[in-house]
Amino acid sequence: MRSIVSQAELAFLAVTRPGFAEVRQGCGNGETARDLRAILCRDAGGRLVRRLQAASWLRLERALRSVCGLLGESGMEVWGYKGADYALTLYPDPSLRPMTDLDLMVRPGRILDAACALRGAGWSHSTPGSALLSCGIVSGLLLSKDGIALDLHSHPSYFPSTIPGRLPHPSETEGTATDAGFVSPPSPYRLLLTLLHMHRHGAGRGIWWVDAALLAHRLDARGWIEFARLASGTGLAVRLLPLLDGIGRFEGIEVPRGVRRAMAEAPSRWRILDPGPRPGRGSGTLAALLTLGGWKRTSFLSVVLLRLATGAPPRRGGKGTGGGS
Repeated sequence: MRSIVSQAELAFLAVTRPGFAEVRQGCGNGETARDLRAILCRDAGGRLVRRLQAASWLRLERALRSVCGLLGESGMEVWGYKGADYALTLYPDPSLRPMTDLDLMVRPGRILDAACALRGAGWSHSTPGSALLSCGIVSGLLLSKDGIALDLHSHPSYFPSTIPGRLPHPSETEGTATDAGFVSPPSPYRLLLTLLHMHRHGAGRGIWWVDAALLAHRLDARGWIEFARLASGTGLAVRLLPLLDGIGRFEGIEVPRGVRRAMAEAPSRWRILDPGPRPGRGSGTLAALLTLGGWKRTSFLSVVLLRLATGAPPRRGGKGTGGGS
């Protein structure tokens, strides 16, 4: 465990130091950005970066607890997803897990109710329209308040139709309640979501590998069997094997042979939709158009054409599962 945590710290510095000024909201003009870079270059050991990241986390944590409290008071269950969940449940210090937004999940039938409750508390939403959400074409809504972005989900995949098999909602798992007000799903399920996210985004960020390694480190024999069962049901298990092999190279993690064999023998579908090592912009939208059927495809195609005609910017992270933390 100690070895993985040290790797987490190295990944933290690798992710937060390059381009730090550009990705932080409210950095001001280019001169301010250059000043920040100059300071960071003299930041021996990353002490300043750690302090800034700790301050950023405290701000995000306050928003996280506020949102979970508000939705809880409105009678809605909330599940943690990606960075916000992992920071509080995997890392010895939440500020070791860098993130730029918050991700939470609610039941599919309550996402518009959740958005309404949040708007009453000052949150504003940008994309998408409620019609795409209510008919199940997309499953995410981007909201913001005071410079903090909140990705609200009703399904782990932004385009649910792009999962060829079955990917359960976290309400179907036995999670653990946190003092922040959300439920943290079990580790086998979270490891699957992390690998699916990495698959859709070309395995992008170093910190995602650390997330996956920390989750894998928690699995016992029964946990690995449950992970293999869930992964095999998605229709994407074979494509996740290279990522799983990468996780197995972390010190202290051994992927059981039976798990690898079960995933290799699982049904594999829709290879034509694989995003590749460097997913192109809009690949998730294209995959959704190919996998939606009937009136949903027609409706979504009209929305896409309208956006192209009007020059409206595409939804951030539109590669299938969201591109945030």
